Amino acid sequence: MTTATNSNLLQAVRAHFGIAFGPMAGYLGVSESLLGLAATNRRELPTAALLRLQPLAVALPPPWSQGTPDPTPAPDPVPALAGPLPHSPAPAALRARLAACRHLALRLARQLVPLRTRQAQARHLLAVLPALAAAQPPATDALAARWLPVFEAQARERLGPAASAALALAQARRLALLAEAAQLAAWLGE
Repeated sequence: MTTATNSNLLQAVRAHFGIAFGPMAGYLGVSESLLGLAATNRRELPTAALLRLQPLAVALPPPWSQGTPDPTPAPDPVPALAGPLPHSPAPAALRARLAACRHLALRLARQLVPLRTRQAQARHLLAVLPALAAAQPPATDALAARWLPVFEAQARERLGPAASAALALAQARRLALLAEAAQLAAWLGE
């Protein structure tokens, strides 16, 4: 593989599994500075590091390998609308609230992206851990095997109750704002 291919593969592995720079360097058995140079196409990774990287590379989705592509997230449900207003409120107040709801829902959508990404990365990492353990048995590669519990702990934390609650609350707030915006838009005839 060329240096550019190794660099791109390294970046794809880190992005797909969410492995931080320090733990990735430790797992590969290289210094953080060498990893940084490899990530920017200025140095090649040693063969031993490339061999440790291989089980992660095999689990990547296409085009990198034959791994499973990430599923497309389901669209937000369409909220049910209430009937007409019983009285005529000031449309300016409704339009202002509609704009605020749309703005806040957009902000929450942006906040959800990294939360969902971290959870997807954690699921990918947990799924590949058995292959990593089989590829680097502790008796033959103690350095790489030492990092596997670190990867597992990181993934389990990202899938834990606190992270799941943060994601669920942000999704609930966004859905509530979208429902309110849809109702206001219907009342305003937009």
